[in-house]
Amino acid sequence: MSYEPALIILKKDLDKYKNLFHYGEIKNADSKEDTSEEGLTAMQYIKRVYDQHKTLRIGGVELVVCSPSHTSFNQKVRGKLTELHIEFETHW
Repeated sequence: MSYEPALIILKKDLDKYKNLFHYGEIKNADSKEDTSEEGLTAMQYIKRVYDQHKTLRIGGVELVVCSPSHTSFNQKVRGKLTELHIEFETHW
């Protein structure tokens, strides 16, 4: 059993992509081979996190926490967040 780090994301950075998440064509935003066990691409996973995960407010800062499973998919999600200039931290 492997343990993957939780990703702690600034919600304000995700908000910058709200229009892309809701109106954009994200199916082709990354390659089909970069999928999770649910068949989601990294971008589709990030959209699902944005849409469905609750936020955590600490000192006026809103955070979203998620934990993509499997090492390779977790790395792909972190790579996509970096590519989009979305700040995040990892927590083991």
